[in-house]
Amino acid sequence: MYNGVYEITFYAEESLGNISASEPITVLVSGGVDSPKTSSVNIQVAKVSYQRGEHFQAQLIEELAWGYDLYAAVLLPDGNFFALRDMNKLAGVNEPKKWIGERTFHTPVTLFDLTLPESLPTGQYCLYGILSPEKELVLETLPLWVWTERCFEVF
Repeated sequence: MYNGVYEITFYAEESLGNISASEPITVLVSGGVDSPKTSSVNIQVAKVSYQRGEHFQAQLIEELAWGYDLYAAVLLPDGNFFALRDMNKLAGVNEPKKWIGERTFHTPVTLFDLTLPESLPTGQYCLYGILSPEKELVLETLPLWVWTERCFEVF
């Protein structure tokens, strides 16, 4: 996906734990996108305020996310949050669960695509995109997060 010259070495481990490595091969990737300097996550929403009953869509774009688990969450006006597991699919209240939906680096992934319910409480909502070290407990790796926040009002 990212343009550049990559050196690849294959490693094999046998049943006794001995490891062998191949000679490195060089692969040139062109016609892709230029590699960003750092990992990032970005959330896109169309507006800063919405009315109940209005269409709402939010997307997330992640860059250089290898080695990270993705977490997406919405913080409610009352201070509780819901983690998103896939498009329009929420985990239980205040449960930090990682994203299990499709992840496509450098390409928008849809978090929400729905009509805001008429019964939705009004107030400020914030969406979070978090890249946390892979296979670690997310709340124990806070200093290592790459994250972003995007807030909007519902009235």
